[in-house]
Amino acid sequence: DDLLVNYKPRSERKAGIVRCQLLPSFGGKKVSEMDIKTWADEIAEEYAQSSVGQIVAVMRELGFEIPAVKSKVLSKRFGIDQILEEEQVLTVIHNYVPPMYRAFCLVGAYSMLRLKDILEMRKMDVDLKKGITLIPSKTKSKNPEPVFIPWSDKLRDAFDLIEVWPMRDKDLWFPGFKSDNITTVVRTAFHKAGIPWGSFKQLRHFGACYLINHDVPLEVIQRLMHHQNIKTTQIYARVKREKLQDAMSVFDTNWHKSEVNDLTGV
Repeated sequence: DDLLVNYKPRSERKAGIVRCQLLPSFGGKKVSEMDIKTWADEIAEEYAQSSVGQIVAVMRELGFEIPAVKSKVLSKRFGIDQILEEEQVLTVIHNYVPPMYRAFCLVGAYSMLRLKDILEMRKMDVDLKKGITLIPSKTKSKNPEPVFIPWSDKLRDAFDLIEVWPMRDKDLWFPGFKSDNITTVVRTAFHKAGIPWGSFKQLRHFGACYLINHDVPLEVIQRLMHHQNIKTTQIYARVKREKLQDAMSVFDTNWHKSEVNDLTGV
């Protein structure tokens, strides 16, 4: 904690690493109490090499001698540095995504469904009074639990942008749309916006970050995103500066009452 007092992160990415990784692991501990080896093994198990390198780099900037840590994650994982502000994602959708794909992207952002799930979504999966209920495509269970996404005004507005609605129960909401086309269109849009690594996944991440910053519990977001492990959901738990200020203001609203109680002996 003392080291962080004088540490000035040179980017929002590094500030996020401090908030989401270092403080939960080492906050309130003495240096002698910090089990660096176990911590390094844990981040190697959890994150891709790019993210591991960034986390270790911040620790080194704080003065710790950390040997090279090699990620044990074989597939490419979502990195800390890839969490965008909600405004950035909406700017990409409204200003850089071609109009014919805009409804699809907004449905992705406000439903937090995976690309494949939206492509396979049928008329029967959508109740215009209640919400979306479907079996997620990415599940290993033989009897998977359906995911339910209740309606919100934003999600309903996104559906209203769809020009032709399905007629029969098994008709798709986005017939003719292909995964490769959507992927290319969205990547191109992010690239034009100056975010070359952006992809459709950022739309799903947008929803999670938005809900977290509006105080929705992680357990609820985990359910909406159909995450098997809440650790996956915790990746999005970056906190905006305004939230930190709101948290500290609690001292001001409750201090007077406590002070009076102390003085009166209550």
